[in-house]
This record gives sequence, C-alpha cells and structure tokens, in this order.
Amino acid sequence: MVRIVIAALFSLLLVGMQREVLVHEVDHLRAKVAVGHDKIAQNVAAGECLECALLASGGSAFTWYAGLLKTEIQQRLQDEQRARSGSYSVPVRAWVRDDGTIERMELAKSTGDRARDEAIQRALSKISRLSQPPPPNLPQPMVLRIVSRA
Repeated sequence: MVRIVIAALFSLLLVGMQREVLVHEVDHLRAKVAVGHDKIAQNVAAGECLECALLASGGSAFTWYAGLLKTEIQQRLQDEQRARSGSYSVPVRAWVRDDGTIERMELAKSTGDRARDEAIQRALSKISRLSQPPPPNLPQPMVLRIVSRA
C-alpha cells in the first residue's frame, strides 16, 4: 500500500514537472516567433535565455533590438569628448544586415555644430556589428534619437 501511495505521489510530481517544462517550452516558441532566433544575448543575466528575457520584459523584438543598438551607441559616444559635451538632440539612422553587421549608420540631421557632428559620426563609424542578428522584418532604417544634456 505504501509503495502504491509513493508511486502515485512520484507520478504526480513528474507530471507537474513535465507541465512546467512544457509551459516554458511554449513560451520559448512564442518568443522565437517574435525574435526569429534562439541565441543567448550577452547582456542577459547568466543562465537566462533571450526568449525568457524578452517575454519577461513585455517588449517587442524591435524595441529590444533598438535597445542593443542604443547601448552600443552610448558606449562609443563615451570615447568622443566633443560628443559627450553640450546639449543636443539628433536622430540617427542605421541599416543592419541579417547577421547583425551594421551596413550604414548616419546622422539624420545636424546638431548645429560641425565638430560635434563629426565626433558623433566617428563614434558611430566604430560600430561594425551588434551582438545579435536583428529580428525578422525589422523596419529599415532604424531611427534612434541621441539626446545629450549638459
């Protein structure tokens, strides 16, 4: 009798675990459809997959990818003194290939300061590839706004 009860409890436990795994896999499939791939993002917490991070964020794949580009732009702008100083707001257009390579990135308009524009363009030209390929059907060019407040 005790063996039957233990076997029954163990079976229920296994069924519960299998259900959790199945639900997680369904969530992954949903994210894969939204993102178009199942690679692990470098900036996602260790052990957490890209699909889980996307699902947890509640954001779209396009927003997530724009965030990758934004982070890269911010890092590169730190290398350019003229781009770090002063107040300005300027849109940037970026075209990204299917493998994440930056095809082209440019200022959509001037900041009004030629030296600053050149510094920003130098920073942008140092970005050759993003850590992940873009989601399918990403609208091109991507347009982001750089805002600096002195």
